[in-house]
Amino acid sequence: MSVGRHRVLGLSAGGFTLIEVIGALVVFSLGVLAVINLTGTLSMTMERAALRSELAVAGQERLDSLELVDYTNLWVGTTTSSTSIRGETYTWEVIVSDSTALIRHVSVTGTPWSGSGPSFSGSAFVDRSW
Repeated sequence: MSVGRHRVLGLSAGGFTLIEVIGALVVFSLGVLAVINLTGTLSMTMERAALRSELAVAGQERLDSLELVDYTNLWVGTTTSSTSIRGETYTWEVIVSDSTALIRHVSVTGTPWSGSGPSFSGSAFVDRSW
């Protein structure tokens, strides 16, 4: 008998109401906005990681090339240069100093010209052949 009353009043036993549909759309929209925000954050993080990686490679290449220089051709002192990595200009400082009579210390530092961002610092020793 109750089935007959629902048909007379125009009520259906299945389906969703308009308020339930709107509530579901609001929850879905909040989820989509959270994913979009996360995507932007991940993109920025990946860009920073790529910059750090390229900076480390450039710094290590400079350091490795200086390690290959013969002790007698490696002059004590400081030299500076600059290069651009992913649109950011980096100032490179190479410091060569005598550690002992047979060993020279080579230090390479790369810092962003703007003052903010990742930097590189590394050092090595070059010895005199006996």
